Amino acid sequence: MGGTYERIFVALASGETQEWVAKRAIEIAIRNKAAILFGHIFEVPSPYMLDEASVRRAEVELAHLVERARMEGVPEANYSVAAGIIEDVLFDELIEPFDPDLIICGNRGLSAVQYMFVGTVSRLIIENARCDVLVLKD
Repeated sequence: MGGTYERIFVALASGETQEWVAKRAIEIAIRNKAAILFGHIFEVPSPYMLDEASVRRAEVELAHLVERARMEGVPEANYSVAAGIIEDVLFDELIEPFDPDLIICGNRGLSAVQYMFVGTVSRLIIENARCDVLVLKD
């Protein structure tokens, strides 16, 4: 592959983290001329428990990131949204169908106690990914 990436999956959380992770991911995708897929999971026990207004807001934000990526020169940009328990849907519904060679995510800097109880998406990705992982520190 010569040190470049062709398909980049970006795991996004809500709020401020999403913005800086997306910005950095777009920069990396441009440098590599790589396709990018922004992924977001609504963590709910059942997809039937989703608040439709929240889903619409997230889709508008993700569509904006896709448009921004395309305007900045990313050759292919899309987004995907899933609902359920993160451990159950992250890889099966978002990452594996895209088959990335790089996954980018943020690290929110949980305390040791918070980490023990809730874990982190970045840890889940690091432990299960079959490709390179870039964890961006805030």
